[in-house]
Amino acid sequence: MSLSVTVTQFSGGISASTPSQSIIATSNYLYALCAPYNQQAAYILNNQASGSIVNPSAPSLIKSPIRITSENFADATNWEGSNSDGISILPSYTLQVFANFVARYLEEGTEWERTATGINILLSGFDSQTNNYEFYIFISVQ
Repeated sequence: MSLSVTVTQFSGGISASTPSQSIIATSNYLYALCAPYNQQAAYILNNQASGSIVNPSAPSLIKSPIRITSENFADATNWEGSNSDGISILPSYTLQVFANFVARYLEEGTEWERTATGINILLSGFDSQTNNYEFYIFISVQ
């Protein structure tokens, strides 16, 4: 059995202020990339079974992460999905938000929230109209 791994454009970081949250967010993102084959692999490994995991069809690829800046925001706090890559943000996508200006993932629910086509930044004092910010939006499909 041959194994090949391809890594494309994964970048991230771990913040000293909330290392466990960053590690969890990074782990969840990497685990989501393995779906749906992670359960098959876990069964083979946990049961010391023989077998192989074969991709039954070509997966549809979503460019992730996508870079967004203050210019992509519709107003001071709302990003409605506009991006230079032309990716449409579907409601079925799971998103994670990496804020480059603080070098960590933002926590959903307290620092950002999901909207129908994008995100709303909840950070105190955040205003994309007065400052230039850079984010990386990681997309996974569950």
